[in-house]
Amino acid sequence: MSIVSAVAIVLIMGWALLPTIDYIDWMKIRKTATVKFPLTGDKIPLSYVFSVYGIFMISIIIFYLFKFIKILKNGPSEFDQAKSKLRTIVKY
Repeated sequence: MSIVSAVAIVLIMGWALLPTIDYIDWMKIRKTATVKFPLTGDKIPLSYVFSVYGIFMISIIIFYLFKFIKILKNGPSEFDQAKSKLRTIVKY
């Protein structure tokens, strides 16, 4: 089950990455109304604010890609195996 989850997360986040980067790029023309650089007093572009989400998406994709590779090499973890045992007992 964890291999399906890892693949789904990588595919969905990868699919949403390009529109997110496009939106972040578009936001560089807008600036915040209240937040300013402390030293210069210039308004901060909103692309700086939203770029944190782009970094988050890339890190999630990389993490689950490595998790997918680890599962392929080593098989499912003990937690996943115990969870599947529980499903056979509970039968939901």
